[in-house]
Amino acid sequence: MYRLLQPVESRLVPDPASGAPLPPEGLQVRITAYWRRRLAEGVVRLVGEPGLSGSVVPIVVPEGWRELPWTQRAGDGPSLRSIAASLSATPIITRDDAVAAIEAELARRSEET
Repeated sequence: MYRLLQPVESRLVPDPASGAPLPPEGLQVRITAYWRRRLAEGVVRLVGEPGLSGSVVPIVVPEGWRELPWTQRAGDGPSLRSIAASLSATPIITRDDAVAAIEAELARRSEET
């Protein structure tokens, strides 16, 4: 899985594939154990998914997200699991994992505002 990661607070975080630091605008990287450690350390953050224009589009967490079904068939709308997986670099195995990931992201967003 490739995700857009961005350094936090202008830190120089080396990309192990190239050796070069991540650019301030972020970089699409394959999420590996290295990047999971960097996320856990707080030196990089998940930014969102690239839009068609190449700009960063934040992942939407809808009102009433706690009532969403755990999974959905493709095309049936969002599910708790799909939203959480989009927000987290760690695997989402259980409903509790999903709730924790979404709550952590919402807390991070509220701190930014």
